[in-house]
Amino acid sequence: MLIFLIAPSVTSLQQLLNICEQELEWLDMSLNVKKSTCIRIGPRFNANCCNIVTRDGRELAWTNVVRYLGIFIESASCFKCSLDNVLSVLSIGHSMVFLEELVELPRMRLLYSW
Repeated sequence: MLIFLIAPSVTSLQQLLNICEQELEWLDMSLNVKKSTCIRIGPRFNANCCNIVTRDGRELAWTNVVRYLGIFIESASCFKCSLDNVLSVLSIGHSMVFLEELVELPRMRLLYSW
């Protein structure tokens, strides 16, 4: 499961994370800190700030790049993402679909011959 938390400030992000963790606890789920990261986008993207901390005291890492569905979102003064890897993934996906169609054609012909 993937959850994006978007907040206008670090303090708001901390409050939003606390609410999210409470909801996850009610659902008998937890946050995986090893797979969770924070990224800043905006005029103060490169300023030092306090760490975001879970309810049990674990810190979330601040990163410069976040990967989401093959798209790399970068920390910058405005929203910036890289689609370089998406094109290679799409070409692989297109090849896979093409191969599946080639496999299905003989099966369809067998069905029609009966």
